[in-house]
Amino acid sequence: MKIRRVDPRDTVWEQDHARYRVYFWDVPRLTAHEFEVAEDSDADAVLAWAREYAARHGWNHTVYVVVQGDDGPGLVRLAGILGDPFAHGARPKPSTASRRRGSGEGSVGAESSGR
Repeated sequence: MKIRRVDPRDTVWEQDHARYRVYFWDVPRLTAHEFEVAEDSDADAVLAWAREYAARHGWNHTVYVVVQGDDGPGLVRLAGILGDPFAHGARPKPSTASRRRGSGEGSVGAESSGR
């Protein structure tokens, strides 16, 4: 890890609210479960939810922040698995969770309340 002092005037924009993507990796079943967390969630809350949800299911996870680049949206990893958890050659199957995002299953409030 490299740490250095910076001049805070070297950035041109700042955003207080972010969108996060959380990927849960069920490696034995070659399945990924993907969620997007938005609204007024902060990184600490998203990271805590992701760790708890992954532990409850016995999965690994990766948390990203969604950023807008010149060529479209992209992801910056904040925590979790680095690289491809399916690197041995198999690709993940689409999950039912990623198709049910609107059901509330992936919302921080719904998961943290045990619904």
